[in-house]
Amino acid sequence: MVIQDHRSKEKKEKKKETGQGSVVESSVPTNTKTKSTPLLRTLESMEVEQLKSSSNIDHLQLTITRLKEQLELSKRENTGLLERERQLQLKAKSLQSCLKNEKEEVQKLQNIIASRASQYNHEMKRKEREFNKLKERLNQLDKKEKKQAIDVLNNIGRADGKRSLWKAEKTEANGEAQPLLRMPKFSVSSLC
Repeated sequence: MVIQDHRSKEKKEKKKETGQGSVVESSVPTNTKTKSTPLLRTLESMEVEQLKSSSNIDHLQLTITRLKEQLELSKRENTGLLERERQLQLKAKSLQSCLKNEKEEVQKLQNIIASRASQYNHEMKRKEREFNKLKERLNQLDKKEKKQAIDVLNNIGRADGKRSLWKAEKTEANGEAQPLLRMPKFSVSSLC
């Protein structure tokens, strides 16, 4: 609309100028054609220059409106890109915080694993020491039993499998020998 208003104003101005030009022509006597032709040429050249400048102005105004539209479009695109960048930065921050939390969790788990491994190793060493002590104690007990036991080689036993009796005097049955008879019989290996 601005361009059309400007064009209509230019056309009105051209009409006024051409009207003045005709007035100039009418004021000049017709017998001086040689003098009027340079004026006409100057007037025509001025009109041509004015037409060029008006078309140049129209072209510049069109270029200005096109550039304004491009500027508006660029501003909208820039605003959209800035918003997208802001959203991506927020997303990156949230991902970084998640990564930090996961790293802390991994570190905690690694510490727990290391702690449990050291506890396990300590417990294994303690169990090995206890095992070695028990083994040593068992060896000592085995040695004592071996020392205490008397093995009878070439045992001469009776054919009927009964034990032989002691040859001793028979005591009276007055009760003195009763406790001795009630005593259990021991073997030689159990006494040592």
